[in-house]
Amino acid sequence: MLGDPYHYRDRRTEGIPERVDDVVPPQRLYEKTGIQRLPINTLYQLVSMRQANDPRLEAAETLLLVPDLFHYWMTGRIVAEYTNATTTQFYDARGQGWALDLLEELDLPTRFLPPVVAPGTILGELLPGVGEEAALRGSVPVIACATHDTASAVAAVPGLDERSAYISSGTWSLVGVETREPILSERARELNFTNEGGVGGLSGFSRTSPGSGCFRNTSVDGSVKARPTRGPISSPSPSRLRRFGVWSTPTRPSSSIPATCPRRFGSTADVTDRPSPKVMVSWCAAA
Repeated sequence: MLGDPYHYRDRRTEGIPERVDDVVPPQRLYEKTGIQRLPINTLYQLVSMRQANDPRLEAAETLLLVPDLFHYWMTGRIVAEYTNATTTQFYDARGQGWALDLLEELDLPTRFLPPVVAPGTILGELLPGVGEEAALRGSVPVIACATHDTASAVAAVPGLDERSAYISSGTWSLVGVETREPILSERARELNFTNEGGVGGLSGFSRTSPGSGCFRNTSVDGSVKARPTRGPISSPSPSRLRRFGVWSTPTRPSSSIPATCPRRFGSTADVTDRPSPKVMVSWCAAA
């Protein structure tokens, strides 16, 4: 490794999507990759390095996402697992390979991209030194799972078919369906849907619902006390919103910065002249 990794929500990508727009129009970028516009995307991370003249961009021999780095440490094999590779925003959704022309257009290197392997690929045996350190005896095969967490979660849903939808909740929630082909229409782009590679050649067509992540951060931040409650999920009426006087839109880019959601809520509130919330906040969770 050439240095410590940045957190994927580091603020170094602020304003980078707009700079990319000046070179590659959003419509063409989406038609090529099918990935939703998020400042955390790997493409924007690399462009931010180019903008900052980061020497590591030229010095690097290989680009490995975190799961692929662990595979390398365990087996010595250099590959990129498919489901995670599709989330980078420089994987060709139709051509099913790295979008080399896109990277070249943005003055980014292509030489360091590893070959892509499907989930379920046997990468080899655990290196002897790693096995000894982990107190494992004999040969231990290392198999690439669907390293994108959403892809693994969706693959585990029982009975999911063309008439089903899924909700995958973690840092935030994703609501979507599985499709046989990516949906790259202009309407899908306008609604900020994403097409992420799945298991068995399927594609996950979904939309991010980030509000749950913001409330989770609220509970650990401490600046606003938060109390989860159980009950039916419902949206407050406009009259109730007016009575509270403060509400915010978690889909705004500023709300994607980690562990600052309460302060971000206050600074991006769509409201009356009331101050930022400091009182108990309650919300509904699925029973």
